[in-house]
Amino acid sequence: MQAQVNTQRKMPTRMFMHYVRSLVIRTVLFACGIYFFVCDRFQLTLENLGIAGGFNFIDFVGIALLFDFVSKFSSRAHISIGSLKQYEFFQIPTKNTFGGSLDAVLKRISEMIETGRIKADSWHSHPKENIEQRLEEVRTVLFEAKDDVSKELRHIAHDVDFMRALPFNESDLDTNSKARHLLRMRRLKEILPVAFFWILLNAIVVVVAYAMGWMSPSLAALWVLFYFWFDMVCVVLWCPLQIIFMRNRCCATCQIFNWDAIMVATPMLFALNVFTGAFFALSLVILLRWEVKAFFYPERFAEETNASLSCANCSEQLCLIRGKVGVYEKDVELEEAFRA
Repeated sequence: MQAQVNTQRKMPTRMFMHYVRSLVIRTVLFACGIYFFVCDRFQLTLENLGIAGGFNFIDFVGIALLFDFVSKFSSRAHISIGSLKQYEFFQIPTKNTFGGSLDAVLKRISEMIETGRIKADSWHSHPKENIEQRLEEVRTVLFEAKDDVSKELRHIAHDVDFMRALPFNESDLDTNSKARHLLRMRRLKEILPVAFFWILLNAIVVVVAYAMGWMSPSLAALWVLFYFWFDMVCVVLWCPLQIIFMRNRCCATCQIFNWDAIMVATPMLFALNVFTGAFFALSLVILLRWEVKAFFYPERFAEETNASLSCANCSEQLCLIRGKVGVYEKDVELEEAFRA
């Protein structure tokens, strides 16, 4: 029986397979990029991006990049919670957002279930009629539970999909200013080494490429394709930034999940034209949007204040191959701030 349970836990999820398919597609694109770099660089020249020069391989790459970049602007996109956590819809309160009291959050959930209210946009991730039916089932369970209501509520609190349909108020999702400051400082310590490394890495590549006389629009295009491919390697197989610098548990808790756009677009700075400039500007907007959300709503980006990011509520399991990194360490100062 135990062996069967373990086998079930290791079954790939739909989201994991979605990223595996993306990895396969990007691997093919990168392989084609290498081929054209060797045999036909005209197909791999960023200067040819756009319809003026006819439809080339680089235009196909541009479409793939545009689709990936634009998806980051939609809360309905089929992407990981690692990216979607920036939206309020995907934040589920924890005991910490209620001042550290589990009883308080369970009581609040009970109140919402009893009133039968759901979010007006609950069809965001579910058909509304299914949510209403599920709500009635939960209410029936609670009414029949009698003395075991608390136990049932704890079970319900781990149903992440159902919890997203409940209309939590801003006060349910909020935390105090001291806790927010600590969350911001913790995040800053996590992302600054990555930012410095990224700048240094690209600076070294540029210096070497110019010194050797290698820099060209076709090399910049291959560089873009490499980053585009390796981004998906990081999600599915192995992420050096996670292991070496951030030590975050998984993609769900990754603080730079939406940095991939600016990273992919970085080589375009060395083959600027109207289209590459537009791509870089779009990636910059994605980055700024992400960082503004992280600054003003750090509670959405932390497992302690967003139950959607916890292992208990994970329905994606993107760590299937990579495994989890690091061990959760209780932050005493943060815990005290939550109760302040």
